[in-house]
Amino acid sequence: MIKKGFLWLLLFAALVLSGSALFAQAPAGPEKVMIYNGESLKIQLTGDIKLNMVQNKYNVNNDTYGLWVNNQKWGYPIFSYALAGPYGLKGTQAVWLPFQKVLSRGSLFFDTRYTQLGLTIAGPGLLGGTSFGRIEVDFYGGFGTTAGNVSRQPLLRMRNAFAGLAWDKEMFGVKITFGQYTSLVFPLLAVPVGLSPLPFFAKGVLFDWDQGIMLSLRFGPKAYSVMIDVDIARAKSGADGAGIYPGQGILAPAVNDEKGMGEASMHPAFHGRVAVSINPVPLFSMVLGVVGHYYQVHTSLAYTNLNTFYGINVAGGLPGFQGTSIVPSKSMGLQGTISVWIFTLKGSGWMGENVINFTGSNFGAGWRESTSGRKNLAEKGRGGYCGISIVGPKVGIPVMLFFQVGQEIKNNNKRIPNATAIGTYSVAGYAFSAVGGATSTIKVNSEVSGGLWIFLNQYLKVGYECGQMVTKFQGVSGTSTNIVHRATASYTF
Repeated sequence: MIKKGFLWLLLFAALVLSGSALFAQAPAGPEKVMIYNGESLKIQLTGDIKLNMVQNKYNVNNDTYGLWVNNQKWGYPIFSYALAGPYGLKGTQAVWLPFQKVLSRGSLFFDTRYTQLGLTIAGPGLLGGTSFGRIEVDFYGGFGTTAGNVSRQPLLRMRNAFAGLAWDKEMFGVKITFGQYTSLVFPLLAVPVGLSPLPFFAKGVLFDWDQGIMLSLRFGPKAYSVMIDVDIARAKSGADGAGIYPGQGILAPAVNDEKGMGEASMHPAFHGRVAVSINPVPLFSMVLGVVGHYYQVHTSLAYTNLNTFYGINVAGGLPGFQGTSIVPSKSMGLQGTISVWIFTLKGSGWMGENVINFTGSNFGAGWRESTSGRKNLAEKGRGGYCGISIVGPKVGIPVMLFFQVGQEIKNNNKRIPNATAIGTYSVAGYAFSAVGGATSTIKVNSEVSGGLWIFLNQYLKVGYECGQMVTKFQGVSGTSTNIVHRATASYTF
């Protein structure tokens, strides 16, 4: 679905630019900014002041980071509910018409929300090990409420806040971490090298922060080692606003942290990663890993009424009520990085079901198995990304070129909402409406992009990236496409 001409253009540009950058050295990193440098306690300040400038040709879900292209056509699939009965949905599809251009036009954004600040702490030793801590925030926590919803002053968001103990020996290492940390399902072994990993959130990269306790083990010397990371964490899933569980809906989620579908399972989440690291010489390194997660969520299930299953007649009517259906959330994936000389190849891939809690994945749970069943089903899907980068100069300013592609595919089945009462065959809302581009209707979402970083010194860098986004909605003819241009100025310390 990515146009071939656009691919050839990016490849040609990468070849032309790389001709002047084949003899580059990696840019030196910034000097440490030490707030306190005592004998047993050291505190370092880190940060990244970043301005993103983004131009979209067409209307997208998030103007700064894209996520997906909003549906560019208008129409409704037509199903005959009354005839479908318990045997499945049948019917014909309506004609899809393109939106007027004024409704699908793009935008130009200047955004600083990805600016970050952090503290790295090295504390005193304990039991032969060392203590450590890390606090990190950005400004992606939303916006203050103002009349007309026009606030453009971003709020703080906590990214990482963890501490622990580490024993780092020549042939083995042990680390215990507690707090909030980047999830093990995120491809930390193969982070995208583009202007930001955020555009790939909905196109192949799972991402989340987990709150829990993690155990990390290393076997062998750092040049040839096996790494194992496992954790037990909070089962975050579903909105913590109004719901079927006691106590919900009293206060808004921004004020009160109520339980969602994951917490209501009363079981924790489990994440794991096993990786092999090979780094024998400076010109070659390789890290390959397997990752996965598992936990349960309690999804809501709408019953018709008390009389349907229990024969209870209630004076004045037959009120409806809700129950729950347990649906697992699980995934398995691969990720890795291979670097040879000035070339680095990165990639990750995964398959799973009901991973809506991970930012960007457009599928979850809560779809009825049948119009008469008492069970919800998890949607299944898969995603991944790969990228190649070239670091190099010539004598002068270091340059890094990159080309990357990401895609997420959802295995859509017939969609019977869990809010539909059991035993009801004719209910408006069985057939989804793709008007507005709801995430539940996305089948395929992809992006291909290429660009370069220019390192002006060890602190300051600028970058440019051009990409094409393509989103396919179920039941809609054709695809929705956007061309995006990104430019970034970043000061890292």
